[in-house]
Amino acid sequence: MKQRGTLFYIEGTGHFPMLEKPEEFNKLLREALKYIKTESNNDI
Repeated sequence: MKQRGTLFYIEGTGHFPMLEKPEEFNKLLREALKYIKTESNNDI
């Protein structure tokens, strides 16, 4: 079965990690988007 999701936890943040720790949030977002792009290319 394919993995359906991933949980990322950024220590020391609340409801708005993108505002509280934008550098760390953006790093995780870039990694997730890179993974999604790679996975979508494998489905072709």
